[in-house]
Amino acid sequence: MITLKELSLLVWLTQLGLSVAFPLIGFIWVSIWIRQTLELGIWVIFVGIFIGMYCAVHGFVQSMKILSEMHNKKKDAPSVFFNDHN
Repeated sequence: MITLKELSLLVWLTQLGLSVAFPLIGFIWVSIWIRQTLELGIWVIFVGIFIGMYCAVHGFVQSMKILSEMHNKKKDAPSVFFNDHN
């Protein structure tokens, strides 16, 4: 049985994969489409790869920052016991 903590980590892992994969694939696909539509040189694809890589790295860094903040927030939160509830 999957616990809520494991499910949360699975969601973040999925988000991390999407944050890295979609920009790279998307910019390459758009650059190929622009090259074919406007009949430009292959340099357009290299620009798409560069922008896609930049966005993928940025998405990875942002996801890691958020995951780190979530981890630190859980460490700093005081434990709540059953008898402490009102």
